[in-house]
Amino acid sequence: MGGTAANTDAASTGLVPEHTESVVEDKSKNADVWGVSVTYTDGPMSLSLGHMTHQTDADTERNATMFSASYTLAPGVAWKTSIFQVEDDTGTDDATTAMDDETDAEGTGFVTGITLSF
Repeated sequence: MGGTAANTDAASTGLVPEHTESVVEDKSKNADVWGVSVTYTDGPMSLSLGHMTHQTDADTERNATMFSASYTLAPGVAWKTSIFQVEDDTGTDDATTAMDDETDAEGTGFVTGITLSF
């Protein structure tokens, strides 16, 4: 009936990035996630450092690292601050140009504040 052209899958036409083809085909999103953290407390001061990695079978990887500090100023009053860095690699780097894909992302953030608990 001439309908074979309409049945062409999106991955073979280049409409879907190549790295997502395996996820689209079998509808799975298998991932490995692990994290580690350490905390040190001395009197009113507390420090912590943590890292998490998320990797999928479609060659995507996300990494996040955070350093946090807390200091108790008075009963019920604490100063808290965190700095974190996140990196998202979609696994679609172009080997012919040795350039990172434009969909890769990374960022750094900082937050601080005073908490009051009653």
